Amino acid sequence: MPSSDELAQAFFATSHALRRLADRLLAAEGLSLARMKLLRTLLKERELRLGDLSARLGIAARTASTTVEGLVRDGYVHRQPDPSDARATAISLTAKGRSVLARGRRKRRASVESLFATLDAQARVNLYAVLELLSQAALQSDVNEKADK
Repeated sequence: MPSSDELAQAFFATSHALRRLADRLLAAEGLSLARMKLLRTLLKERELRLGDLSARLGIAARTASTTVEGLVRDGYVHRQPDPSDARATAISLTAKGRSVLARGRRKRRASVESLFATLDAQARVNLYAVLELLSQAALQSDVNEKADK
């Protein structure tokens, strides 16, 4: 039976490989998983200030700023003065950003379908159950750690 350490190594290696695959496929569109997440957030929220965007994404303001700068340069997002605060700027998706997000989603979906097609139905059910258990355990561990502080 594999040890917990071996399972963790296999899990993280698989996760890393999946991220690299997705980033490589998305690169042709000028995207990455991180950029896709930011664009999806703007699609959902319509318009956000940088601080609100970084909070929603759970990333540092500087990281959000750098990512937004690249997306502005590529024409995927637009910065405009925030009508409620002249010192702030609001960030929103452009039509080009919506289009590239849709293409990125299609590419990602196709690669995921291809990848998981290698699993039969029972393997998919089992994998999903294991991932749910691990997610719940990680969330509970996080809650317990915060409560101990």
